[in-house]
Amino acid sequence: MIIYCNNKECEKYNIKECINKVRYVLKDNELILKDQYCEKCGNLKTIEELKHKDGFTSNIGKFSSKSRDEKTASLKKRATKHYEQHIEPYKEHVNHEAITNFKNANKG
Repeated sequence: MIIYCNNKECEKYNIKECINKVRYVLKDNELILKDQYCEKCGNLKTIEELKHKDGFTSNIGKFSSKSRDEKTASLKKRATKHYEQHIEPYKEHVNHEAITNFKNANKG
């Protein structure tokens, strides 16, 4: 997660900070980031979510809050990608080896 101050008068204006460990505090019955307010000017910082290369973000409870159809679609997409990257090349390799061995067995 990246946060930065967007107050143009602040000396920390547009200086981006990467937060690896997110800490929340309860303030006025509202859950907010501990580092959400600028130390210099006190204004609310802008938050950017980092996207992972496979499209998933690390939001808390995002998967569990989805509907059953959305969960099914998400898991199918993940399984299809895994199959295409790992299983399909292996199966093609094994089939190619078997065919090659069969052809060589007929020759000899």
